[in-house]
Amino acid sequence: MNPDRKKTHVSDTASAVLLIFMPVDATLRPSVMALIERLRGHLGTGVRVMKLDETAHPDIFRSFEITQLPTFVLIRQGIELWRQEGLPEATSPSVV
Repeated sequence: MNPDRKKTHVSDTASAVLLIFMPVDATLRPSVMALIERLRGHLGTGVRVMKLDETAHPDIFRSFEITQLPTFVLIRQGIELWRQEGLPEATSPSVV
């Protein structure tokens, strides 16, 4: 994936947007939802959080070349700044 390529499916904004590509698997969803709530608490209003489901947004999934769920993608002004595929490890220092 070319990180400099603009994504046409997400509008450009001055603030960052955290796209969360959600798993369909019901066993993973509660863990992802808990992580989203913790992230919202840390990010505040500076980052918009958007949850995306593949059945509702297949073009966006293809556009971002999503291969693993969940995937977290931080974008700003159409540029991908950061990506996390899968749930972060509980022992990782970057886990919120």
